[in-house]
Amino acid sequence: MDRMAEHGGSVINIAALGGEVVQAMLGVYDASKAALLHLTRHFALELAPQVRVNSVAPGIVQTRLAEALWKHREGAVSSATPLGRIGQPTDVASAVVFLASDNASWITGATIVVDGGQSLHRGP
Repeated sequence: MDRMAEHGGSVINIAALGGEVVQAMLGVYDASKAALLHLTRHFALELAPQVRVNSVAPGIVQTRLAEALWKHREGAVSSATPLGRIGQPTDVASAVVFLASDNASWITGATIVVDGGQSLHRGP
């Protein structure tokens, strides 16, 4: 961080949608992600103006880590997602690249939710 404080930079934390919503049986995991979102805002304030600190909060993304959330239920998850599909790692990567770029030079302390609208509808 010393070099970043001297020359500037960008930190992007990867949280999860659970940091912003309440989900049954995921309390400890979600609380850890909520803490990360809170630390993102604190560090954004403390490290400004040289370093920007933001976070990305993905919904269900088709990764091995999240497999239990979508495997054998791809159709149901896709149809419950307003944009009609499960997220891909490239969806999250695109948000990270944006936040790291000069196009986000006036954004700090923010969380970009990348969930295809999953947080808009909490159906069965």
